[in-house]
Amino acid sequence: MSDVKVASTDEHSARIREELIDSSLYLGDRKILQHVEWKANGRKESLLVKEAPPTPSSEEQKTSSENIVADLATLSAVVRVNDNGFWLTSDAGWRAPTNIAPHLHDAKGSCVGVSPATGIFRDDFFYLGGKRSDLTAADRYFRFGRTSRVRMQG
Repeated sequence: MSDVKVASTDEHSARIREELIDSSLYLGDRKILQHVEWKANGRKESLLVKEAPPTPSSEEQKTSSENIVADLATLSAVVRVNDNGFWLTSDAGWRAPTNIAPHLHDAKGSCVGVSPATGIFRDDFFYLGGKRSDLTAADRYFRFGRTSRVRMQG
């Protein structure tokens, strides 16, 4: 019975991974750098989807700032949420005023994602660590005209 459950879980994970790769914005995709690029967005740079969105009709023309927001790349990754550093609670771990969060409404929920223990997403996790470096190097190249690598220990 447990072998059937494991096979079913593996098949389900494989389908999810395939859908993520088809989105072109999955960090585990070996071709992700072909789908995104850094572009100026006011006084900052933003990671945008390279493919042009469908052209709106003349009645639906958007301002350039709305187009930038629509083209922002929302990247995906599969991680295991670590118990340490987990603050996705209603109070985001806020206990008292600090310089960063003087009020409860200033607190931001966060968590730490670590490598999935097993399964097909485990290899992708270590690959995406390298991609993060490539994405930040691409940003530095965009801004400064040269690349410099950031190393991430696995």
